[in-house]
Amino acid sequence: MRLIPYFARNPLEGQRETATGLLLFLLCSLPFFVPIHLPPVPSFHSEWLAGALGLVLATVSFFNRSTSALTFPQIAILPGVLIGTIVCQQLGGQNYHYQQALMYCAYLVFGLTLVVTGTELVSRYGIAHVHGAMAAGFAAGSLAQCASSILQLQGITLWGFAPLLHGRGIYGNLAQQNNLADYLWLGLISIGYMFGTKRIGWLLLLAAAVPLGITAAYTSSRSAILYPLAILALSALIKVRVGHTGALRMIKGLRAISAITLLCLAIPQWISPPVAQSATTGIERLVSSAVEGKSASVRLQLLAVALQATAEHPLIGSGVGSVPLQSLRHGDVVTGSGFGVAEHFHNVIANWLVEFGIPVALLACFLLWRWLRAVLRATLLPEQLLGLFLLIIIGLHSLLEYPLWYSFFLAPVALILGALDPRTKTIELSRVTSLGATGGMLLAGLLLVNLWQDHARLTRIYLLPPSGPQAEQIWKSQVDDLLLLHRESLLSPHINGMLIVTADIDRQQLENKQHVCEAALHFSPAPAVIFKCAALYVLAGRVDDGLDLARMGRRGFPADAQSALTELRTKALEFPELAILEAEWARQ
Repeated sequence: MRLIPYFARNPLEGQRETATGLLLFLLCSLPFFVPIHLPPVPSFHSEWLAGALGLVLATVSFFNRSTSALTFPQIAILPGVLIGTIVCQQLGGQNYHYQQALMYCAYLVFGLTLVVTGTELVSRYGIAHVHGAMAAGFAAGSLAQCASSILQLQGITLWGFAPLLHGRGIYGNLAQQNNLADYLWLGLISIGYMFGTKRIGWLLLLAAAVPLGITAAYTSSRSAILYPLAILALSALIKVRVGHTGALRMIKGLRAISAITLLCLAIPQWISPPVAQSATTGIERLVSSAVEGKSASVRLQLLAVALQATAEHPLIGSGVGSVPLQSLRHGDVVTGSGFGVAEHFHNVIANWLVEFGIPVALLACFLLWRWLRAVLRATLLPEQLLGLFLLIIIGLHSLLEYPLWYSFFLAPVALILGALDPRTKTIELSRVTSLGATGGMLLAGLLLVNLWQDHARLTRIYLLPPSGPQAEQIWKSQVDDLLLLHRESLLSPHINGMLIVTADIDRQQLENKQHVCEAALHFSPAPAVIFKCAALYVLAGRVDDGLDLARMGRRGFPADAQSALTELRTKALEFPELAILEAEWARQ
């Protein structure tokens, strides 16, 4: 039985179809399986690979057109609106780091390109080809993640195939439990689609669902409980709109998969100790939270912070990348011990509200609602159901975290949005426009090359501290590299924190240190940055700013405040004016 019966059919067109099918397959599997996670951006290599594959797919689709026309779906307006908003914010000075704004725009342009690519591929090869290849990629990739996770539980490393297990849950090669649970469920949905289209039977469905369900249970992600319950509920609601035999069979398969995964959540830790004993299931985490009385969810606390931050700039937003500093500033709404500083508000809509303002966030939600209404009005075949259920999983994840800021999740979402949108418009491209698009693709390729080189240089500095007789010379060379990257790279915001952490608390170049502090705090106010900048502000005579920053840091990172107090006491002997900060830090 052929699991992937949608590749080559005739010589030339068949080669193109095979190429797009293979690229779709790789885009939905390979980036998720990269086991390399190095600083300063742990997800860089996975995201870079997704970007490269997406660019190749878009290029193949663009240059294989038989006409000069290009089909645009209406949902492409959404990334266009966000790009336009960022441009307006940049012109108005809302975005502190222009490199961060450019990077955000690059992600949105990437998403916009794949939205159009999804529509083009469906119009040329049919939705069965596009979604079939994606389903095969998700299914194969999730089973590979399952194998990697089992090796982790057994404490086995195999040529970098499975990173070592640490913490309370397995994480496969994605290095994050919730991302792994999401991806495993993308694979389970895809297996349900293959069952609905009769590419596999009950035996293969069960053989795949059981290990994937057990793996999802041991991610310790509570979303592993949410996803099957959501699929059961939504399949019951959507069944009344389904009349196609294959779609009904797919719903039956998804119900069986959901039941199997719920049963797998109750399976005891059957894999050999001692490594498996360190892993907990989502159910165990829920029970633990209930027993310990942790009723106040951190996510609800983050939403409260998001609402306060939105109230400051309700119309135009605080700008992209402002979430970490906003969560530090408004952390006073959180009761109990600090949750630290959030990179995002664990909710894509909350992020839109804070970064883009209420009008743009409402417009984005409206565009998504119109897209969903148009899709549901069309005939729901297995391919449509596959796209909808895949988006349901990632959509639920987006309301609990922010997976869409990873290019490897953004890429399939964009392709599905474009592939399912029935509201399209064909536009004739002039020669100049086509040349401009070609130039844009070349620039995108150059950007990927530069990002690879810049991240590699930063990684070497992170992981290879100067040592030996030439340590001082090596350090000076590394500082020169940092300063060069700080001026020229889109990764420049990552460098500010590195510079301020290595700086001494003294009066040398104090003005420059203050500027670096401002930049580092606007990008990632880590504990080391917060407490060192507080001391530098006091030395510069900005006592109130230093005390305010110290209070925010102590509230967000109480444990780090105590460790920083030791260093501060030593510095206070040299600089007596730091005594006031020492007293603030020592408060309980």
